Amino acid sequence: MPLLSKDLFKETLFDELGWSDRAWSRRLGGTSMALLFQSATALLEAGQSVALESNFFAEWDTPPLRQLAEKIACRFVQVVCTASGPTLVERYKRRIVTRERHPGHTESEPLEDALSRLLNGHWDALDLDGPVIQVDTERLAPDYLEALVEEIRQE
Repeated sequence: MPLLSKDLFKETLFDELGWSDRAWSRRLGGTSMALLFQSATALLEAGQSVALESNFFAEWDTPPLRQLAEKIACRFVQVVCTASGPTLVERYKRRIVTRERHPGHTESEPLEDALSRLLNGHWDALDLDGPVIQVDTERLAPDYLEALVEEIRQE
C-alpha cells in the first residue's frame, strides 16, 4: 500500500522553494496537505488503497477527509500514535542533532516554540467514520508493526 506523508511534500517544497520563517513553513504546510489529499484522491479513484501520515488537525483536516469519503466512498482506519511530552522532546532533539529532520522544519521555527508544542500538544483521532487504533510508541512490542498491520486488516 502506498504511504504518503505530509513531510514528503513539504520537504520537496523546501528543497525547491527554500525556507525562511514560521509563516512560510505554515504556508508550505497547507500546500503540502492539499497535495497529500489530492494524491490520495487520485490513488483512491484508481482503486488503490493508500495510507496517509501527518499530524492531522481536526479543525483543518477533518473537512477535506470527509469530502474525500463522500466522493470516493472510502473507509478510514485511523492509527493515533502517542508518547509522553518528555519523550517527544527527546526524540525531537535527537532528530535535530542527527540531522534526521529536514533543516527547513527546524530553521523556520524557534526551538522553544517547537518544544512548547511538543510538551503541550495532544492529537486526538479525527471525527471520521471508522475504527481508531491507539498506539503508545513508548511501549511497543518487538513485533508491533506486524500486529498493527494485522489489526488494520481485521478492521
